[in-house]
Amino acid sequence: MLTTIVLCLSVFADVFRFKELFENEKAAQTAYQDKLAAIMLIHQSVMDLQGYVLGGDTRLTSRISDESSEFNTLLRNHPGDKDFQKMDEAFHMWQQMLAQPMMQKRHDFDTSALNFSEMGIAYIQGNAPMHQRRLAEISTQMLTDAKSATDAAHARISGALYLSIGILVLLGLPTVVLALIIWKTGT
Repeated sequence: MLTTIVLCLSVFADVFRFKELFENEKAAQTAYQDKLAAIMLIHQSVMDLQGYVLGGDTRLTSRISDESSEFNTLLRNHPGDKDFQKMDEAFHMWQQMLAQPMMQKRHDFDTSALNFSEMGIAYIQGNAPMHQRRLAEISTQMLTDAKSATDAAHARISGALYLSIGILVLLGLPTVVLALIIWKTGT
């Protein structure tokens, strides 16, 4: 009887532990998905800036603004997340030191206040490759860390599952043997 009670308590405790583990895994998965979305938004902003500077399609400037707003929404959903903070700093620097000046230079070019070579010089002076490299490095590190967190959550679930199965077998076996003994003595 005592073994049966201990077995039931163990199962009850496992249910709560697994609920917490699955919630942690879901949070890690959500963070990974949001970080991936943030990286895609930043990458698209870089591509849209290049498209605007080279082609002059003014619709791309509003897309860059929309992508920045979506990124800020993702950032607000993860307050205190160091990966998002690093990415925000790099993205903000890219916007301030490259995107906004280049959009102004393109506007000046379109109004004939600037020639194409002057715009190219501004692009080089804005150090676009350095900003893009930094964004790429932070993106890679951010995804690697998020993937590791997701994998760790999966590993904790697997470990807890194996432990629970082991405990159930160890506690359940004596219960079955005791039940068989009682059944044999009763007949």
